[in-house]
Amino acid sequence: MPFHSGSDSQFQFIRLKLLDGTQINGQIDLNRHPGYDTVANIISDYEDPFLTLDQVTIYGNDFQTRERYNVLLINKTQILWIEPKNNRGQF
Repeated sequence: MPFHSGSDSQFQFIRLKLLDGTQINGQIDLNRHPGYDTVANIISDYEDPFLTLDQVTIYGNDFQTRERYNVLLINKTQILWIEPKNNRGQF
C-alpha cells in the first residue's frame, strides 16, 4: 500500500545503489513531479536535489541488514545507479 494514496498517484518501483554501496528498494510517485512521466526525467531534474521514495527497504553492504521507512529522501548526487522494475514486475 503506497504512503501517498489516491487516484492521482502513479507509482514506479525502483532499485538503486548509493556511492557507499547501500542498496535501496522503493517506489517513486511519478505524478508527484508535474510534467515528468519517467524516473529518468525526475533524476535528471537538477532543480530538486532530492529523490523522494515511498515504502522503502534499505540493505547494507552485506545485503542482510534491513531498515524500512514509509518515506525517504535521497540526495541525487549520492546515487550510483537506478533500475526501474519492468512491466513484468522484474528488475
